[in-house]
Amino acid sequence: MKKQKTKINRQILITIVLIALIALIGFNFEKITGGVIKHSYPIVSVYKQNFPGQNNITAGDYITVEIQVGKYPVDLPVYIDCTTGLETINKNFGITTLRQGYGSGENENVFKINYKSSDKWKGDCYTKVYFYDKIDEGDRTHRDYLNAYFTVNPKEE
Repeated sequence: MKKQKTKINRQILITIVLIALIALIGFNFEKITGGVIKHSYPIVSVYKQNFPGQNNITAGDYITVEIQVGKYPVDLPVYIDCTTGLETINKNFGITTLRQGYGSGENENVFKINYKSSDKWKGDCYTKVYFYDKIDEGDRTHRDYLNAYFTVNPKEE
């Protein structure tokens, strides 16, 4: 009887240690692996300025286009298509191509462009960001694009 109790206690102890070990690895996964797995394609998001995640704006508001550069370089400029037609955002980063490591601030792979939306915008809009699906920027024949969508509510009179 005592042997069986000792065996059960040992199994419980081993189970608790395994659960603690799995939790420890899970909570420190980013530190153990050295960060998030590197992505190849850029990640593009559009939101109301100073409100990340809020992609529903009012006409005339400032928007932020955030580009997280992956392995493939991003070709400037960035375009916005809305009810008034295609517009070009000419943000001068001092370079014509965004690459990893060229950004500023906390994350050098993230570029932010602030832009005032038109009072005439309404409905579903999107930004278009072109990138090279080859690392060699000289080969401009393999260009692709990503769209990031947002909604514009008409300005109230």
